[in-house]
Amino acid sequence: MTYNYDPCGCGCDEKYQSLFALLDDELSPGECDALREHIKDCPECYSRLTAEQKIRALVKKCCQDQAPPTLVERISLSIRIERG
Repeated sequence: MTYNYDPCGCGCDEKYQSLFALLDDELSPGECDALREHIKDCPECYSRLTAEQKIRALVKKCCQDQAPPTLVERISLSIRIERG
C-alpha cells in the first residue's frame, strides 16, 4: 500500500512504510536505530507510530477474548445441522 502524505517534507512517506516493519521486528538493528532517531525528531512519524501501536494493542485485546459459551453452542449446533 502506498501512502502519499508528507506534511513535514522529510520523506515521511518512505518512513511510514518502515514503521510497520519496525513494529513487526523486520528491520536490522541499524535500521531500527535510524528510524527511531527520525521518529524522535518528526512529530508526524511519531504520531503515526503511536496511532499504529494503539490500533495493534486494541486488536490484540479484542482478539484475546473468547466467544460466549452460548454463541459457541449455537454455532456448533448450526454446523451439525448443516452437515446433516
